Amino acid sequence: MLACKRHVWDTPGLVSIAENPSAGSSLAAKIDPKNSFMYATSQSRDDIRELGMDFNNVISLAEKSVGGKIHYIEISPEIKENTKFLVEKYPGLNLDHTFAYAHTTKSILLTFDAQKRKSCETIGCKHFWSDAD
Repeated sequence: MLACKRHVWDTPGLVSIAENPSAGSSLAAKIDPKNSFMYATSQSRDDIRELGMDFNNVISLAEKSVGGKIHYIEISPEIKENTKFLVEKYPGLNLDHTFAYAHTTKSILLTFDAQKRKSCETIGCKHFWSDAD
């Protein structure tokens, strides 16, 4: 039986891969993107656009770098409520809608952000980055 995993890219992870595509090959060897589902959220889309980058180009570069398809997910009102709940319950942690989506769906957060990794460890959600694991 195939054991697929769900991976959710956060903005720092996507931007890091776009700026350094060679980092994707080492990550790909560890996350097995061909047998996993990978997602990028509407929050990352908005964040990347605010940075003056083209979201579709960043996704394309990341897909090419890791060798797998990244699916787009719109943040739902439920996830926004979950974000609000998490922020209130864990003040001071680096939490956003992408984080809440990964936590709610029991996905693995692909992040380059050390603060988000610490938040994951505090709350108990899974995270991964090739330099961290």
